[in-house]
Amino acid sequence: MIAMESVKPNLSLKRDKLHWGVFFVVFVAYLASPVVTSYDSHWSIHTGLSILHQGNTDIDEYLSSEKDRTHFALEQVNGHYYSLFPVGTSVLSLPFIAIADVAFDPIIERLPALERFFVQQLADHDIYVDQLKMIDVYPAVELVIASFYTALAGVFIFLIARLQLNIPWALFVVFIFAFCTSSWSTSSRGLWQHGPSVMFLSLALYLLLREKIKPGFIHYMAIPLALAFIIRPTNAITVFFFSLYVLLYYRPYFIKFMAIALPFALVYFAYNFSVYQQFFPTYSQVERVLHGQSFFTALAGHLISPARGLFIYSPILLLAFYGLLGQKSVLSRIILSLMLLHWLLIASFPHWWGGHCYGSRLMTDMLPYFIYFIVLALHKISLKPSAHQHVFLLVIFPFVLFSFYVHYQGAFNHAVFDWNSIPNDIDQNPQRLWDWQDIAIFRKTP
Repeated sequence: MIAMESVKPNLSLKRDKLHWGVFFVVFVAYLASPVVTSYDSHWSIHTGLSILHQGNTDIDEYLSSEKDRTHFALEQVNGHYYSLFPVGTSVLSLPFIAIADVAFDPIIERLPALERFFVQQLADHDIYVDQLKMIDVYPAVELVIASFYTALAGVFIFLIARLQLNIPWALFVVFIFAFCTSSWSTSSRGLWQHGPSVMFLSLALYLLLREKIKPGFIHYMAIPLALAFIIRPTNAITVFFFSLYVLLYYRPYFIKFMAIALPFALVYFAYNFSVYQQFFPTYSQVERVLHGQSFFTALAGHLISPARGLFIYSPILLLAFYGLLGQKSVLSRIILSLMLLHWLLIASFPHWWGGHCYGSRLMTDMLPYFIYFIVLALHKISLKPSAHQHVFLLVIFPFVLFSFYVHYQGAFNHAVFDWNSIPNDIDQNPQRLWDWQDIAIFRKTP
């Protein structure tokens, strides 16, 4: 076994090229995983195309039927239709969408001709519909973009780990993040908000930790924090706590920090006011929380529900508690506080289980912080004798193996997502969230 000795941090991206290898391996593995989950993100590509072609974010031109206009992921504002979910992910995906638009344009242009062909040649309308679905490239584009951002998050996780661990154990940390958590089974499966959100939160955390070793860059943390909030409003908790930390401990940089964040805030509020005539979109309104009928059930559900429990789906994350033990640093307390507040916030949603998904989707954005404490745990282990390190590996191996199996299921077996609607819809029958006799993890493809 390679000893987990403490190492001198390597901060030079020019000398250490391994992080690009990390990106490539994780990205390819994600692309090779067949499950695609274009649920909440159904209109994300359409929104990007509307920005490119129409200069606006409404998607009126893509709605061809009443069924489209009543889709759960849409909202109508002043006579126009918009994706219900934050526009940030679509904006950040514009380079990818532009490339896909050019690459697939010949296919899209031929769809009407293909449609006429199928109507004329195929008597079975269901076959015709299935054939058209085969040509639908938007979910594939989502998969590429989501995999890119989640794999890039893996790079920053690797760099965070390298601040305290040697290369083999930093790679082990990346493996946990990339393949033993919802990074694989959720973030990389479709253009949810979580992939870009986790990437920017990981970058912000890396900049904050790096500042302790090589000062002078802390104010640039405002960029990933601002983008993380625009992508997913629950990240306001991280924005608040990290901003407070800068104010208290890096006060000379705070004005620069705020100056960098200001343009993002102005553009964000200006856009919202132009569309909604208010500074926050519908999705971010406070009224969406604090109406849960089962707050304490939701608190427990996010951790141990057989359908949504974080430690049921990724038991390896329990290792973070060992890293947390004995931590007295202000930063560790700040991170723990924001994690707890995030947990309380998502438990206050009436729809706390996050609709049709797999595992602990709403806890996904906390993964960089769980990894932070796991790195601290591994650093502790590295200071112990070799025999203790062997015992540690034997103890955690089953947790790693099971966590990998769980998220392999989410990336390769669509039956685990079908669990949400079979035998009945989970949104109409939330009592199924506690059914230990029918766990999505073990669903088999018919």
